[in-house]
Amino acid sequence: MYRLEEIEVRSVKTGLKRVRENIGKWAHVELTNDNRVKLCALQEKCIFGVQYTSQDIIGYLPEKTSCAVLKGLKAGKKIKARVFDFVPKFEDTLPTYNVSIWMN
Repeated sequence: MYRLEEIEVRSVKTGLKRVRENIGKWAHVELTNDNRVKLCALQEKCIFGVQYTSQDIIGYLPEKTSCAVLKGLKAGKKIKARVFDFVPKFEDTLPTYNVSIWMN
């Protein structure tokens, strides 16, 4: 795997607590119905032996990066995203992530 790009992704609806929980974790790269690429983080819990999985939408990739990732996904390449830093924006209410995109 090689690193394709490092970008800033603005969070969609998650709060500051979710930002801190997802730093250093891998995010899932998925396509939406309108050909946008979204980043999702999975939270797994086990309560009384029953597995629960919740999905948090981290954000959507910008158009420039989204085109390269979209071509790679359609070609069948394995693409991962890793949330590696948190950028506080004091004038905005939603936080921003630094994400690195990896392609095989």
